[in-house]
Amino acid sequence: MRYLSKNHHEQIKGFVGISLPFNVAEVIDRMGWIYQSFFLRTYTKYTILGHPIVKHWEDIGLLNFEKIKKSKTIREFHHHFTTKIYGFKDTDELLDRFLISEEAISKFKYPAFLMIAKDDPIIPFNTIPTDSIRLNKNLKLLVTERGGHLCWFQGLRPKRWYPGPVFQFLEEIKNKEYM
Repeated sequence: MRYLSKNHHEQIKGFVGISLPFNVAEVIDRMGWIYQSFFLRTYTKYTILGHPIVKHWEDIGLLNFEKIKKSKTIREFHHHFTTKIYGFKDTDELLDRFLISEEAISKFKYPAFLMIAKDDPIIPFNTIPTDSIRLNKNLKLLVTERGGHLCWFQGLRPKRWYPGPVFQFLEEIKNKEYM
């Protein structure tokens, strides 16, 4: 969304954002230890184990596996891994790259459907700039009381229901193209 607020592409007709983190730094800072631990284990497993290029980066002194493995927070992990790989001066500079600012929201020109749940355990609802989103006529915002993070189940044999509104929005975009 941030990228599209600054760049125009004729072939892009719309945008869908599901459980979109507008401020990744704030999300990470508010994330509880259970999710921090889960993501750290996942990041460490998939970035350190079994990847020859990552081993090469350690061999040439770009990375320090021990510091990465000892990371206690996602910020620490990004400090020891991501900032080194991509040349950011620190984690704040890295996370600022992903910030979807109120200015970016106000400049967003594409039709967009954004869906968020108030009970999302990863992206706290109070990190979502709902007032700014509602001010942009191009943005449709669906806020649900329940839905967790990317869940939105219904029925006795639970099925996800979020594809329904997403595809309805995409159909609206498609139909506007051919009017």
